Amino acid sequence: MIAARRHLIWAGLIAAVALAAGAAPPLACARYGIGMTPDSVIYLTTADSLAHGRGLVDQSGSRLTIWPPLYPALVAAPTALGMDVRSAAVLVNALLAALLTGLGGAWAWQLTGRGAMGAVTAAMLAVADPVAAVSSMAWSELPFLVLVLLFCWQCTRLAQVDRRRDLNVLLLALAAGAACLARYIGMTLIAAGAVALLVDPLRGRWRRVAESALFSAVACGVLAAWLWLNYLATGHSGTQRWPGHVTLGDNLVRLGRTMVDWFLPLGLGGWIPGAAALVVLGGGLIVASLPLLRRWWRSETGRSRRAPLPPAAPLLLFIWVYLGAILLAASRYYLDPLGDRLLCPIAVPLTMLVVLGLDSLTRPGRGGDVPRRLGGVLALMLMLYLAGATLERSGEVRSRRASGAGGFNTKLWHRSASLNWLRDHRPDDGDLISNGPDAVWVVTGQTCDFSPRRGPDGGLSADRLARFNRRYQLGPHYLFWLDPARRESYLCTPEELAKWFEVTELQSLGDGRLYRIAPRSTPAPSTAPSP
Repeated sequence: MIAARRHLIWAGLIAAVALAAGAAPPLACARYGIGMTPDSVIYLTTADSLAHGRGLVDQSGSRLTIWPPLYPALVAAPTALGMDVRSAAVLVNALLAALLTGLGGAWAWQLTGRGAMGAVTAAMLAVADPVAAVSSMAWSELPFLVLVLLFCWQCTRLAQVDRRRDLNVLLLALAAGAACLARYIGMTLIAAGAVALLVDPLRGRWRRVAESALFSAVACGVLAAWLWLNYLATGHSGTQRWPGHVTLGDNLVRLGRTMVDWFLPLGLGGWIPGAAALVVLGGGLIVASLPLLRRWWRSETGRSRRAPLPPAAPLLLFIWVYLGAILLAASRYYLDPLGDRLLCPIAVPLTMLVVLGLDSLTRPGRGGDVPRRLGGVLALMLMLYLAGATLERSGEVRSRRASGAGGFNTKLWHRSASLNWLRDHRPDDGDLISNGPDAVWVVTGQTCDFSPRRGPDGGLSADRLARFNRRYQLGPHYLFWLDPARRESYLCTPEELAKWFEVTELQSLGDGRLYRIAPRSTPAPSTAPSP
């Protein structure tokens, strides 16, 4: 009776923490809506198109190929029931944040057998800096985090179970394949899962190979099916990334800096250099990994009795695989700066490793008898971290509620004089192009296309010029040039377009200008790049 009551108390506490985590996105997005970047606009306009039967197309009418489809599909579900697509995104994020926190607590409880560790895990995930950074943004990170958690949970279960192995391998593969439909970096889960099955010390050699092959075939098949549909619809499966300009060394320092901010809230880690934090992180991962490698090697060579790998093994494997992949990708290709968004997938296994360590140190018989004094010190440190992180997260929620969740949904953009003017005075006798169509859609709800891009030589190539001229057969064009968008690096400016077209300024509104663009009556000049 007492045990059942304790279970009920711990389950209620985990559920309460999950509900609090789910309430954070609606509170942060109450005034200006969910945070939106250019990626978000693609996701939400695609979700709106899908909900209204137009398929997976964005605001420009292009089919979704560069971005994976899972997040737009999730947002499309409540949108199809009558919700506004932006409100639907807030609802989806709230549900995913609550699900991530609740599942994390249940997983830790199942691993350790202690409800207290489940509540601690739920609390750590609820106030985690990387989770908070993505929960109020219309990004695909939250569904990816949930799938990473399910993948890691299933991976730890596979190391312990013997019954229905094929079914459990299939579930693991479906989690990895679905993660690839949330973010393409989900391929790291496929690599980690294949390796985890190959090194399972309790299975025979050919059994390992068969399970790894089954897992890889199903997981890769999910991603391959999506890429094949893209190819059938558009003639290509995706896109190529631009070369990056950030070195591996700089990305390693950013990694260390991000880790410090995660574990030292309230700006306490500001005085710790990123390189020093990287040494601590790398050293900790190596120290945690070496005993597991030694244990596995001894069992493989027959020097010790075969035993299942501990739950920490697949967590560490995924962390190593993901960090290696994201560091190489960020150093070779043009990606977002390495920070909370790109590194948040390792927050789930890192949190679980911390909880497993706490469980081992505070339980007699696991790691030795630890004096009560050390247990008290660890409990105090944990409470200080949770208190500091809670204060920091509550401050962020208040700030986002007052100034906007981020991206284009902020006070700055919604008070733009030119965007508010455009909302009521958009020209209706021609097409509108802009250097900030994402901001135009977020603030005004209107759609427009990008202004012409520069060619490889820095100018407007003959092919691009011909394509742009053909569009004038449908009527005049208007260019809305938004100064804060700062897209001059790859889009032709009004001054550059004036070399090929008649560009007439119609309206100037401080932070934006409206131009009318018409074909020249005389032949266009040379397409050499502008000085």
